Amino acid sequence: MHVGISLVAVPVNDRPLFFATLLPRLQEMRTRTGRPHWIVIDEAQHLFPASWQPAPLTLPRELGGVLMVTVHPQHVSAAMLEAVDTALAVGKAPERMLQPFGRVPPVELEDGEVLAWSNGQAEPLRLVQGKAQVRHRRKYAAGDLGGEAFVFRGPQGKLKLRAPNLGIFLLMAEGVDDETWMHHLAQRDYSKWFRMALKDDGLAADAEQIESRGGLESRSRIRDAIEKRYTLPA
Repeated sequence: MHVGISLVAVPVNDRPLFFATLLPRLQEMRTRTGRPHWIVIDEAQHLFPASWQPAPLTLPRELGGVLMVTVHPQHVSAAMLEAVDTALAVGKAPERMLQPFGRVPPVELEDGEVLAWSNGQAEPLRLVQGKAQVRHRRKYAAGDLGGEAFVFRGPQGKLKLRAPNLGIFLLMAEGVDDETWMHHLAQRDYSKWFRMALKDDGLAADAEQIESRGGLESRSRIRDAIEKRYTLPA
């Protein structure tokens, strides 16, 4: 069984206190039952901001079985960073992401690699694509993203063309008028959607470059960038 807790309804400033009361209870449950095996904390900088200082006994000396996810490790509390024994960084200039753990020389990663830091040293590590990642990619290509679907609205906001996945997005991208396409391109809506809804920073970065160039040829460039990463339904 997997349990997810959403803190969307909790104001950002109140989230550290909320989680500070939740974490000891999770630790106590783990002591009694052996579960949860893993505690995954997304957007860790919101729950443990740099200004956060744990109360005595709130943070165990050894915080095993905890995975923190963040794109801003420099904004995470030093107390939490000190508890980290392994850190993984991806993307361009991954050594910058690991700066809070110490100086790391520049590294250029190949496809399928991450930069792994442990015990004061960092080295590239190749990951094997798992089934979960395949499922998520299929969801983005042909599934239904629900409330995170892309909506072509146009400059006047008169349209409401909903693309629930990448496959439909590309079909609509080919069919919408030039004014609508360029409106969303100028607002960088495509890269924002790739990053926020698809959680694909690589595709978002490529789209940002395409958006900065402008032009109607951006349609084919966006399509090419998507098709390099996703197998779309025929």
